[in-house]
Amino acid sequence: MEVRSTPGYLELLEKRGVPFAKASELAQQALSAHNAEETPLFAMDIERKALAQRWE
Repeated sequence: MEVRSTPGYLELLEKRGVPFAKASELAQQALSAHNAEETPLFAMDIERKALAQRWE
């Protein structure tokens, strides 16, 4: 996955005094946590549908 910032986002960070590196680090942590939680659930859903031979 590739995540890019927009000029508006960068302006907002600057206005709030948040360094881009810190915002990037926190976003990466949130994304990693989300993926760790959701990926196994998604895989189980695919397996369940494959075993039932149905795709919706």
